[in-house]
Amino acid sequence: MGKMHKVYDKNYTVLDNTILRDNRLSLQAWGLFTYCWSMPDDWVFYEDELLKHFTNGKGSMQTARDELEKFGYLKRKRNRNSKGQFTDPDWLLIPEPTSNFPMLDKPKQEKPALENQQLQNTNPTKYSSNKVRTKDIGQVEPDNIPYKEIIAYLNKKTGRDYKPAAAKNKKPIHARWQEGYRLQDFKKVIDNKCFSWGNDPKMSQYLRPETIFGPKFDGYLNENSIPVNATPYDLKDFEDLKLPQDDDLPF
Repeated sequence: MGKMHKVYDKNYTVLDNTILRDNRLSLQAWGLFTYCWSMPDDWVFYEDELLKHFTNGKGSMQTARDELEKFGYLKRKRNRNSKGQFTDPDWLLIPEPTSNFPMLDKPKQEKPALENQQLQNTNPTKYSSNKVRTKDIGQVEPDNIPYKEIIAYLNKKTGRDYKPAAAKNKKPIHARWQEGYRLQDFKKVIDNKCFSWGNDPKMSQYLRPETIFGPKFDGYLNENSIPVNATPYDLKDFEDLKLPQDDDLPF
């Protein structure tokens, strides 16, 4: 009989074991709940971006969501605006379902169109919440990501004219921002890649948002950097260095 050991590291998520001991749930349901629970407050994401983190596809993710709702780990409530349109659905993630937890009413769906969705991750013990919003690509976002400043800096360095409002330019910036990178990180990546690729006719064509702000962003960020433990050179170290005179050479 084998034993299981754990490798402890930083950046972990604390989660009640109740849901992980519930054998009525599938692995997909556990995974979806745990992934959403691990996200920070006010996490803003695109649904198609979320799907990239799972290999099972959209149908499987919807099935997992339905499982969580069926067994009390997820409650949803839909609200309507003054025009009768659905807007900002609330999601409550409940790591330990309890019968006295307030149930949410589900209004009947009618013709009004579905607008933006909002997820809310709530701990029923402390009643703290993580807000998660889902939006379609191209919609105006109520966030503070400096798309214009990032793209303007890229255009300045490359002499190009990328548009900050273009969805294909915003999408990778948004994804990296949600991973915790900030303005100075984007500028450093731009500087690093312009240094690496700027004078290479073949590689300079890849100085574009979808490439340098893509999944390899962290690697690009750490290029052309002096190692932390490296010993910097000092000109004083060379002051006493005397080159041999011609008469002293052995030939």
